[in-house]
Amino acid sequence: YIIVPFSEAPKVENLWSDDIEKTEFYYAPNWNKIDDPTFSQDGNTYKVTLPNGTFDTWQAHVKLFSKIGSTADKVYDFSVIFTPNQNHDNVTVKLTDSQSDENFLFAEKVKIEAGKPNEIKFTGVNGIDAERLTLVFDFGWNPDNFEVEISDITISEHVGEVEVPVWNYNPDGDLTKGATYQNSTYYAYGNDWIGLNTNV
Repeated sequence: YIIVPFSEAPKVENLWSDDIEKTEFYYAPNWNKIDDPTFSQDGNTYKVTLPNGTFDTWQAHVKLFSKIGSTADKVYDFSVIFTPNQNHDNVTVKLTDSQSDENFLFAEKVKIEAGKPNEIKFTGVNGIDAERLTLVFDFGWNPDNFEVEISDITISEHVGEVEVPVWNYNPDGDLTKGATYQNSTYYAYGNDWIGLNTNV
């Protein structure tokens, strides 16, 4: 799949609903679990407050258990807006089968900047067979007193062809252009590493 600017996304039906089944939290600075972070929801806008800093991925994650599913024969687009009070370079966004963390559509790390909406979109994501989906946001490595507003979550079926970026070779920028190579092979057998004839 491809990460593209949010503003380029076509308007489509949003499958995500703010009528989520439940929420679940894991908040454990240095892997020592403490009280759940402060959490609030207003429609399709969610706010998370993490008073204590964490020092590894998955030490501060929020799970939103939805009532929607997906199928493997479809392709999906996803978008979300983060508005944090501080910079964060290690936010994980994961959309997974509610029954198995190993069966997921994507799990990506993104960087978000303080004091402004950060628009993130993943497009052309291959679907999975899942009766229900869970959206996971992990803020591990967060600083002290970190707050983030999560809004405008959109999950939709992809419209049109999936565009794959094309890499064009630039010979002027090829550092290996004109280089010469020499192949060397060593054959051996047994515990004594006895060399064999390589003139083959």
